[in-house]
Parts: sequence; structure tokens; C-alpha cells
Amino acid sequence: MKKVLSLSILFLSSSLMFAQNARVQIIHNCADPVADTVNIYLDNAPLLTDFAFRSATAFTNVQAGAPITLSVLPKGETDTANAVFSTSLTLTPNEAYVIVASGIVDTASFASKEFFSLEVYAGALETSQNPGSTSILIHHGSPDAPGVDVEEVGVMAGTTANNLSYPDFQPYIPFITLDYILRVYDSTQTVSVGEYLAPLQTLNLADSAAVVLASGFLNTLANPGPSFVVLAILPNGQILELPQTTANVQIIHNSPDILAGQVDIWVNTQKALSNVAFRTATSYLPLPANADFTVSILPGGSSDTAGAVYKESYNLMRDSAYLIVATGLIDPSNYSVNEPFELVEFPARQSARVAGNTDVLVYHGAPDAPAVDVNERTVPVTGLIDSLVYGDFVGYLPLVTADYELEIAANSDQSVVAVYSAPLSTLNLQDSSLVVLASGFLDTVQGGTGNPINAPEFGLWVALPGGGNLIPLPVISGLGDQEGEKLEDIAVYPNPASGFLNIINPTSDAGVLEIEVMSMNGVSFISERWQAESGSTYTLQIDTLPQGLYLVRLTDENQNQYLEKVLVR
Repeated sequence: MKKVLSLSILFLSSSLMFAQNARVQIIHNCADPVADTVNIYLDNAPLLTDFAFRSATAFTNVQAGAPITLSVLPKGETDTANAVFSTSLTLTPNEAYVIVASGIVDTASFASKEFFSLEVYAGALETSQNPGSTSILIHHGSPDAPGVDVEEVGVMAGTTANNLSYPDFQPYIPFITLDYILRVYDSTQTVSVGEYLAPLQTLNLADSAAVVLASGFLNTLANPGPSFVVLAILPNGQILELPQTTANVQIIHNSPDILAGQVDIWVNTQKALSNVAFRTATSYLPLPANADFTVSILPGGSSDTAGAVYKESYNLMRDSAYLIVATGLIDPSNYSVNEPFELVEFPARQSARVAGNTDVLVYHGAPDAPAVDVNERTVPVTGLIDSLVYGDFVGYLPLVTADYELEIAANSDQSVVAVYSAPLSTLNLQDSSLVVLASGFLDTVQGGTGNPINAPEFGLWVALPGGGNLIPLPVISGLGDQEGEKLEDIAVYPNPASGFLNIINPTSDAGVLEIEVMSMNGVSFISERWQAESGSTYTLQIDTLPQGLYLVRLTDENQNQYLEKVLVR
């Protein structure tokens, strides 16, 4: 447990003897994990014990006018002979200082070779230079970050630091106490490191001073320590992490290549997502805005970004939403089509723009499917989508929330590929947005080029804003079989249900049916098989399901489907 000794009590006897003091604030910003906590001694007496990384003292009186020795000791160490760092200082009476523990103790483990040091700034402030303002001292404390410029972009206050290098200080600047946005660039202004909120007004910092410093490592693979953040330290020792501005991003895995069955997604040198499966989607994730970052795709179980199958650089607008779809083939030589793996981006909507509608974005992601037209058969609307080719988006379509039938036809000759049910009303998708993706291979034999490798079959799948497994649209007429059975006589009851469901097949012999019960975001809970003879009933036990709304999907051997929404109590 961190224990900070009271400097005012510790130095009471000294102040009586010397009657000359300076004001000192000490900040622990050494990101080396071996120094996650340290002991700091003044001369041979303990000043701070178990002093943790990213903590700070309040400004306190310290002896001035005579030499003092500050020593930094490893956690648990009490002998200053074993200090990792010592320095002798003579503080000026009535002066104020900020002292920052910086750098790396054991540089052998790091690409950055900035050795541990105590960085001292004389002329520190505890209150603002000007009434009604907030005085900010900026410190570059990230050992592996380049020299930076800092620009205020919220109220267009302009440059606040120019070519600031590690471990330098930018002298105090008095800011009118407003809420600001600070954008950090490298000193060439060609790379945006990040954008951070500095809510001085919201934090009631009028008439106060603060230290804003960079902390941690940009590259945590080369420098195995805490990640880069920007901190604000108040005169009382309180530390606030400045929030990074963000954009919301949903990532959908739609690459049918067996080599991409599960992938890891890295953002710069941090693994953001592990073992993301084909035909799954993330929820909308907050990713850095107005910052240059790289997304790397690697096979599941990766430990670094070496050997990435794909990399893409991004710089996203603050407070915007994006959709990123993984598509194509990691090794096209295994397939009959040459559509290489890539990440494709599209501006996203997280809800319908018009109340009561469902906004639908359509993406053609089936590598061997031709250009297609999409017709709607219930209204009907011929040419709802015209000549959609692989890799393209169409959207957003603002649809009245109803149950639709979508006919997919080859653009070249209007031959029907398949007909799907899109039960927007049944699934209560009013006011929502969603993505419909063509996914998989039309020709799964050709998909293996004479050596099939279980290429997934073509279908239309839906990604909801909340993420999860993609939901397949039920097939009404499958892949050239326009007279395929609709399973329309199947019945599921009771609804609402508790403990069990009865599934009845009153008329025809439907053969073997696959029964699956899923959550509304596509997570499968129950999967069973039923030989559905005419007049038969199947009892499905659902007593293990938590209360909620579920989808019950029945699929026959011809991939015809029946979909029912069931409330479990």
C-alpha cells in the first residue's frame, strides 16, 4: 500500500533550523516496470515510501539555501548506497519547483535508451499567473516519443508548444479557463500523435496552475511498459488522465479464407482484439480520433505485429462513426478468384436517421459472386439495388420497418441466385441501422480449385450495431431452386415460453431439420437436430436459457429456413 510521508511534518525541525524553504512537487513518471513503486530519500531520511508510478505529491515546504541529496531507491530498499539514482540540489529560498522522475532504470530491456533522471523545473506555479485563467506547464515525459508540437484546435487558440523534445519543459502559458482540445503532432507536423480533451472550465481550474505531461511509451512492443497517455497534475497532487478524442468503429470479419478463420486485430503496438472469428462483428469501439494509427491483421494467437497478413493506416474524424470490413483472401492462390485480403472502410450510422425506419447498408463481399441486382418482392421494388459488384457498398437505404423478401439476381442475365427473407419488423429493428453482407462462395468446389478446403457457402448475413455473430437471412428460395420449400407450415409454441418449446410439423415430411436458438445478436445457445416427419412434434428444452428475447431458426437440408422470435420468461 502506498504510503506518502508528510513533508511538512518531516521538515518541521529543518524549517526551524534554517527558516528558509522552497516549495516542491514531486511526480513519479518513470515508466520502467521495475520502478513501478520507489522509495525517495532526502539525504539519509525517507521522504516518500512506496511512491507509485503516475502519482504526485502536493507542493510542500522543503529546506532551501543549502545542498540536499535526493536518492531514488527500489521498492523495499532502505540503504541509499543502493539507490538507482542520486542527485545533489541547492534549492533557492521562496522558489517553487516541479521535480519529475523520468526515463528508464534498466535500458537493456528497452529500445529507448533514455536513462533514469530527475528533471527539475524552477519557477513552478501553484496559482495562475493571471486572474480567471489557468497556467499550464507542459512536460515531454515519454522516452520513445519524438519531438512534438502541441496545437489547440477546440477554440483555435493555436500552437502551445513548438518542437518540444524529451525531457524538456514548455514554460507556463496562461489559458483563459475554457474547455480545450490539444492535438499533438511530431515536430515535422506530418504525423498526428493524438488529440486530447483539456476541460479546464469543467474541472473548475480558474485561478489554478497545472502540469500537463506525456507519460508512457508509444511503442510498447519495443519498450515493454505502460502505454502513452497525457496527464494533468494539479498543485494538490491530484492526477487526471486527459481523455483522448475518439471515433466509433465497428469491425466486421467477412474474409472467407480458411487462413483467416480467427484473427487478431492490433492497433499500433497494442492487441485490440483476440481470435476474432469469421462472420462476427465487434460492437462500436472507441478508436483514437485525429491520430495516425495502424491496424494490423494477424492469425489468432499472435504475440506481436511481425508477419501481419495486412496493415492499413487510419486517421479518423472526431465524434464520427465508421464501418471497417475485412474481406477477400489471404492466399488467393488457393482459390479460383484473385481477390486479395483488405480492410474496406465506410462512414457508418449507429441508428436510423428517421424514427420508425431501419437504415440498411449493403456490402457485396462474396469474392466469386458476379455483379448482382437486388429486387424487393413484397412491395414490390424492382431495381432496389442495381449492378452491385464485389467490394462495393450501397447505402444507407432508409427502409420502412417491415418484413421484406429480397431477390438476388445476376446483373448479366437476371438469373436468380437466391431469395431471402429480411424480417425487419419481426425482429423489432425499427430505429436501428444494420449492415447486410453477401458472404462466402457461390461455388464451394471451385473455391478450392480442385482441392476443396471447406470454403463457406454463399449467403446474406446481417451485422447489428451491438456486434456478435452475424445473423443469416433465411433462404426462401435457395441458389437456383426457386421452388424450394419455405417451411411455412412449421409452428413454434408457446410464445412466450418457459422451460420448453414445442415445434410442430403438421403436413409435409421436411426431413432432417437443424434447430438453433440464438440471442438477438447471433450468439448460439442451443443446437439440435430433428427428423421432422409429417405430423410430428419436437419438444425443445429451454430451461437453461436466461430470460430474454431469442431467435429460433430451423434449417432443412436444402438450406430453406424458418425464423421465429420467442420471448423466454
